[in-house]
Amino acid sequence: MNEPSLTVNAALPDLRLRLRQETGQDHVELDTLMSTLDLSTPEGRDVFSHIQYRGMLRLGRACGWEASEATSLIRNTVASLQQSFPGDAPAETDEALDGDAVAYVALGSQLGLTVLRRSLEPHQQTGAFEHEPDLGAWKAFARRIAEIPSGSGTATRLVEDARRAFRIFQSEAARLINPPTERTT
Repeated sequence: MNEPSLTVNAALPDLRLRLRQETGQDHVELDTLMSTLDLSTPEGRDVFSHIQYRGMLRLGRACGWEASEATSLIRNTVASLQQSFPGDAPAETDEALDGDAVAYVALGSQLGLTVLRRSLEPHQQTGAFEHEPDLGAWKAFARRIAEIPSGSGTATRLVEDARRAFRIFQSEAARLINPPTERTT
């Protein structure tokens, strides 16, 4: 456990603020990668959806498919996008993640999708953009985690696992946005 981090952030009024603060850099790094995609093109939306599929599949596996309010979101996302990317399940076996940490990242990603969906024409709302996000699940999650003291060991574990969940998406984005070039010699 990182005591200085715990001491500094124990004063935050709630866990959601602590999560936002301590995962902020991870979120920015992911957004920076994702912002290179041109979502106005089918190719850009396809890569975005592919990242969502692989990332959600890895998160689902890492939390044993139990992510509190995000469980159905993760299962449904994987099931619907799997049809577009058959045979491309990630081989990585990620370290176990707390379901609430996974829920924070998965439900938060849906909030971001809400904004992105608005920028697309209806005929462009395919793949990861096809479904309206479940804002009720986010609100229920936020209410529930508000009961967890922000300076507790549970909160520290959630923050650490949420950062790892962001890194899963970062690795998938890096892999699919900037794939290694094949050498022909």
